[in-house]
Order: sequence, then C-alpha cells, then structure tokens
Amino acid sequence: MHHTFQVLGRVQVIGAYGDVVPVGGPKQRTLLLALLLHLNRPVGLDWLTDAVWEEEAPASARANLRSYVNGLRRALSGFDDVEIVGRGRSYELLVTSERLDLTRFEKVAQDGRAALLRGDASTAAARLGEAIGLWRGPAGQITGVGTCLAARLDALRERYMVVVEDHAEAVLALGPCADTVFRLRVLLGEEPFRERSWGLLMRALYACGDTAGALRAYAHARERLAGELGIEPGEELRSIHRAILNRDPAIGSATSCELSGSRPSPPLRGISSALPVSGAVRSHSRHVACPPLSAGLWTAGGGGP
Repeated sequence: MHHTFQVLGRVQVIGAYGDVVPVGGPKQRTLLLALLLHLNRPVGLDWLTDAVWEEEAPASARANLRSYVNGLRRALSGFDDVEIVGRGRSYELLVTSERLDLTRFEKVAQDGRAALLRGDASTAAARLGEAIGLWRGPAGQITGVGTCLAARLDALRERYMVVVEDHAEAVLALGPCADTVFRLRVLLGEEPFRERSWGLLMRALYACGDTAGALRAYAHARERLAGELGIEPGEELRSIHRAILNRDPAIGSATSCELSGSRPSPPLRGISSALPVSGAVRSHSRHVACPPLSAGLWTAGGGGP
C-alpha cells in the first residue's frame, strides 16, 4: 500500500497507479508540506507566510499564497476526497489522515515504543523497523524554508533519531547484530553529541565481541563532548564504560539497562515518558538476523532497516 501524500523524504503526491503527481515549484511544494504537517487543521496566513519564505516575505506574499493554493487545487483535482479550503485568515487541507505517510510512521512508532515498554523486544524491533523504513530521506527535502517550518522539520528529524535508538535497544535485547553497529555509527557521524547513541554503540560492539572497539567508542564520545562542548560524559555512559572495563557479561544483553541506567527516550504522542525502557525488555532469542541496510542515515524503500 502506498501513501498518497509523502513527507518522510521529498514531498510527493502519489497517484492511484503509483505515478508521481506534479505539484508545482519550490514555494508551492513548501506550502503543501506546511499544510500536510497540519493535516485537517486550519493554518493561519501568518504562519504560512513565515513557513514559505526564508527571508523577509515580499509585499505580495498573501497574493502569492492564494496563487500557490490555487495551483495546488488544480494539481490535486484528480482526487475526489482531497480539498483545500479557506477559513477566514487560514487554509486547511482536508484528507483522510491514513493517506499521509507521517500518520503511519507515528502509529507504528508508538506501537513499537509501547512494545519496548512492556518488554516485547521482538514486536518492538519489527514495528520500529517498519517506522524507520517509511523514511526516504530527510523530511521534506526542501531548502530555504522559513523558521517555523524549519523547526517542525528539525522536530521530525529528532523523532526519527529517537526511533532509530529505540530500534537499536530492541535489537540488542534480541541478540548481537552487526548492522546495528553500522546504523549507530552513521547516526553518530551526523549527530555526534547523542550520548544515548554512544551508549548503544558501546553495548552493541561489546555484544559482538569487540571490547576494544567499545572502549574506543567511549574515548571518541568523551573526546567530542569534552573537546567541543566542554562537558564530561554523563553517568549513563560512564556506567557502561565501567561495566565494559569489568567485562560484565550483562552489558551487551537485554538486562544491560540495569547497569547502564539507560533512560527512556522522549515519548511519541500518547506514550508516557515516566516508564523505563530497556530494563524490562525480555530477550526471546540470542540470535537475530537484522534487515538489510541502505547507505546513509535514511533507509530506502518501504522495508525496515
């Protein structure tokens, strides 16, 4: 099943036969993205103006927005159940939310997170892997957007990285997986100050039998944090480091959170952040085959990472 509207990567509209529907130039595409991120909710003209123009908006901004809306209406005219309506000083894109890939991402990510919280690592790995597989690249893939829209895209990127970390947590509970090491290295190559990711990488390397690599990862984390931020690693990373130095056999297993003090990631919508994560995870298998990877932080296609 394909999603008609796709924002987890380049903004796209997909027709009934899998064809990409042209939706206009960069500004019009940016407007579509802004409306999709507020699906079935009115979006004020001031917010849309700030979203579409990175620099100061032209005097003709409101007229331009009307032109872009009319262009989108023409582009989407082949869909009977899609409508852009004007409501006073706002516009609203009306469509069934299940036709947006972001809706599916949030649903399966929540399911995976809930499975992780209740200790079902196998289900968590499957659901979180599906959530990751929905991404085709950075959300929107549009440059030159305004500050309010850029902040929304940054929040989506953060949510994606939390899901990658939760997925790694679930996979580690099932058994060593070299692909998890690769995926965490890629993430840290782009976001080198994520202490949870460093801790997961250390645990994954140790679980794969690479104790020296796990210790080097800690040294690299400490170097980045101290050298660029002027801070020492937090207690979570230090406790993982101590456990590895002591060759604690539990550090790479499903119970390692009790040693590392791994804190829960920020919640997805509807998930309580007060609950612990990996300390309750049950390991159903010590040997797990990870799905194939694609290059870079983002996966390609619809399969899990």
